Amino acid sequence: MQDIVVTARAPGKVILSGEHAVVYGRPALALAIDHFATTTISTKSGHGIYFEFLNDNLKHMITLHELHELKEQISKRYRKFTVGKCQIKDVIRCPLELVQYAFIYMMENLFLTINGGIKIQVELTLPIGCGMGASAAVILSLIHALVTYCGQELTVDKYLYFGREIENLQHGRSSGLDLFLSLHGGCYFFAAGETNKRHLPNIPFVLVNTGKAEASTGECVEKVSEYLQNSSLADDFSQTTVAMDLALQNNDLLMLQQCIRKNNELLYEIGVVPKKVSDFIAEVEARGNAAKISGAGAIYGDKAGIVLVVGDQDISDIVAQHDYEILSVQGESNGLCLV
Repeated sequence: MQDIVVTARAPGKVILSGEHAVVYGRPALALAIDHFATTTISTKSGHGIYFEFLNDNLKHMITLHELHELKEQISKRYRKFTVGKCQIKDVIRCPLELVQYAFIYMMENLFLTINGGIKIQVELTLPIGCGMGASAAVILSLIHALVTYCGQELTVDKYLYFGREIENLQHGRSSGLDLFLSLHGGCYFFAAGETNKRHLPNIPFVLVNTGKAEASTGECVEKVSEYLQNSSLADDFSQTTVAMDLALQNNDLLMLQQCIRKNNELLYEIGVVPKKVSDFIAEVEARGNAAKISGAGAIYGDKAGIVLVVGDQDISDIVAQHDYEILSVQGESNGLCLV
């Protein structure tokens, strides 16, 4: 049998404004970044499916029959979640399960066949569970590698549809934003069901990793729904995002910083900014920069994933005092691709 090796790569993202509100159809502004999920599928002797999640050194050999059974178990967990009988974090219990579910889901839905064994390796330069779209990037890179390995093609709409069906099991209710950014790359303003491309921002910014939140994205989405469905807060988020979009288009750093500070206040109000992270943001603001969480944040615990910091003042000492990590990133114009 001929050896085949296919590698696909998809970028992560940072939300500049509109996290949580975008789930309810409100505007969002987001940017693909140059950190990636990469999936490699290769021919392997035997008949099993060999999975490797390299970041956590997870390895698992499994048969197609066992994968079908795993898919049924995960689907049952998700149905329990939809009727309130379990939490979303109990549906997908580890990153390897997401990879395995995505694989067998695509095999079944596209009626794909594989002769012999294969190896599936997934590796990320994105931190997991920190609001940078790692799940979407993993899902899309796996789908692209798999359909290419099997000699098939998918339309853009199908990548988004299948990706969202899979991501729902990770987050409860996927907005589709992470998937769109990972698929296309670039910077986009999302509003009223439309996507409007923007130039990559030319602003001084860094990302600060406060650590993986104890609460999952799905848990946070569930918790804040009461704020964004039944109050004027969703309108406040919308106005802030629209103003930030205009500031970016005009390259107005001061206005952009004002919008970020307002966005931070709103995120604190809906309860997704832990006090320790809020104290860090206050110190960054006192230095002259603006900062906000980027992503779901956290509804409990001290860590909240990524904080977006905009400004040209050095904050390395503040970051070190809080034992956080600065991530140097750039906007990424390219989306899902083969490498």
